[in-house]
Amino acid sequence: MLIPHTSITPRISDLFGRIEYSRDIKYLKKYIPHKHIEWTGSGREALRQILMQSNAKNVGVQAFTCHVVLDAIKAAGCKPIFYESGAVAEVDEIKEIIGKIDTLVVPYNFGFLPEIDKIASLCKKNKVTFIEDCAAALGARYKNRLAGTFGDYAFYSFGISKCIGFVGGLAASDKPLKRFRVKKFSRLELAKTIIEVTIAPLFFNPYLYPITKHLLSIELDKKDGKSKFQSYNMPMLGINVILNQFKRYEKIMQKRRENAKILFARYNKYNPIIPLKNTEPAWLYFLIHSNNRQQLIDKLDREEIEFSFMRTYHDLSRKSKKALKEEKTHVIFSLYTSFLPKKE
Repeated sequence: MLIPHTSITPRISDLFGRIEYSRDIKYLKKYIPHKHIEWTGSGREALRQILMQSNAKNVGVQAFTCHVVLDAIKAAGCKPIFYESGAVAEVDEIKEIIGKIDTLVVPYNFGFLPEIDKIASLCKKNKVTFIEDCAAALGARYKNRLAGTFGDYAFYSFGISKCIGFVGGLAASDKPLKRFRVKKFSRLELAKTIIEVTIAPLFFNPYLYPITKHLLSIELDKKDGKSKFQSYNMPMLGINVILNQFKRYEKIMQKRRENAKILFARYNKYNPIIPLKNTEPAWLYFLIHSNNRQQLIDKLDREEIEFSFMRTYHDLSRKSKKALKEEKTHVIFSLYTSFLPKKE
């Protein structure tokens, strides 16, 4: 049985499940407990709005992360200043640029956390606005405290392949948030996403997936780094679908934790990334590295488990040796799946 590299969290029933916002927002607040939240059309739009309202100018950003973070920084009219990084940010790397910036963005790549309290202290000491990118780290914890609650602002993404998926994003803070007027969410994009949710159970059927995975690869290659930045709002249907998923998010996280344990036991020989002490990742992905990545992916495929790599994650600085190495060597497995590897 071939294990899908990716699966999605929304169900068809989420499209029709009834939501009473004032009552059901409590499920979201369990993981995003900030005083103020603003729904946006995407995670990158949430970041753009945060940067605009905080009057950011020189923004420190991790050299290795998803290209949409850089897209948002540029869309906000800010200057990016990169700090060296692999998958997880390090305090010493941030110290190198802290005197050159007024705002710092720390992406929690693949759901793994750095030493957040030290980063927050560094920002406070240098009067730098700290923005936590929790797109891949919804529900992750550092010293038993939720990621997203250490900085001045946090933002989340609800793209189809994120911790909770469908459409949209969210900005969060204990400071008041401005409401920016933007375009309505594209009806065509919303319709496409509804279709994806509807056909996903068939698409990822373990008996059909050896055939349909080729179609997935074609679609991923088409989207690789080619998405156009657009500012738009969050449709009400999107809010409903996301809140329905928050109701069962602990079960979603538990499935990912269980799958992580299985993969650690089976693939420990490939030196998987170990979470830092006092951190509990979101376990969105299981992460290993290889200097011969495609050879390893082909080998694992023959063992009937599908690993891949993140096509949208790059060395954004185009000059960081550490980030470029991460770009070329990281190998991931999406942990939200019902299909477990065969016992050896």
